[in-house]
Amino acid sequence: MSKNIELGKKMIDSQDWYYDFVDYGWAAAKEAARASMRAFVRFMNTCPKDEADTLREMWMTAYNEASASKRMAW
Repeated sequence: MSKNIELGKKMIDSQDWYYDFVDYGWAAAKEAARASMRAFVRFMNTCPKDEADTLREMWMTAYNEASASKRMAW
């Protein structure tokens, strides 16, 4: 696995997909989640196209999994 993919995976794993369940400080949690998403996009834009495509797929998979679990919680 390339270093870019490894770093991207760490970024995805550290993403707060569940910020909207925070009891206090929701706005700050939402902004932090958006900031880390923007950082991931900036990082992806520095990667070769094949790695960026792989990272995009990894992000969307994690997003879809988190969205599905949120729907089950509500």
